[in-house]
Amino acid sequence: MAPGIAAQTVKDMIAARASISFNVKTVQDYLFAGGTNWKTHKKIEDILKSDPVFDKSQRNFVGRLDAYDRLLAITKRLIELQRIHSWSKQDKERAAFILSESLHGVARRRFCSRLPLPSLLCDNVEYWDLVSNINGIQG
Repeated sequence: MAPGIAAQTVKDMIAARASISFNVKTVQDYLFAGGTNWKTHKKIEDILKSDPVFDKSQRNFVGRLDAYDRLLAITKRLIELQRIHSWSKQDKERAAFILSESLHGVARRRFCSRLPLPSLLCDNVEYWDLVSNINGIQG
């Protein structure tokens, strides 16, 4: 995004926020089921923003294997942060939600990329539905 466009976007957002006719705090409390949940969310989000492991700037430019390794590092770091900050299971799940990362999809694709699919499919037609469409990727 060009610097001029970014500056104009900032100005537009400030103007839009200044002209709203509802209480932002009320909507925020409604969306997060109370102020306490918002504070917890914000606290976790600030911790994640300050940790370089969760940097998303290069996420779209990594290959499948690198994405898998990155998500393993993220999972390991979330467990470490859970111990350091005494997060509950729900807090750790909230952190994963904030990150919007999915280890399951990448891990499943890595596992299935190592399967001998042609022989599996040719010899066992009954397994076609099981292995033919993994997150929209055939074979």
